[in-house]
Amino acid sequence: MIRPDGVAELYLGKAATTRLEMGTDAVAYTSTGLHVTGGHRLFGVVEGALLYAHEISIDNSGLTPHMSARLLRIGG
Repeated sequence: MIRPDGVAELYLGKAATTRLEMGTDAVAYTSTGLHVTGGHRLFGVVEGALLYAHEISIDNSGLTPHMSARLLRIGG
């Protein structure tokens, strides 16, 4: 995954029926990019909503929450 803030991440993970969990296998960043050294992403369908959580590690600080969302389906 190439991000506009100068970070490139390669993720590996496992998919189940309603869940996808991925962790970084490799990370690279530009000289002006955020010094991301690891990441974890989790997607899941719970009660009809798509849940998303993203954790990142900066300068080997350990994973910390970065963003999350609960997306509801509207319409067909």
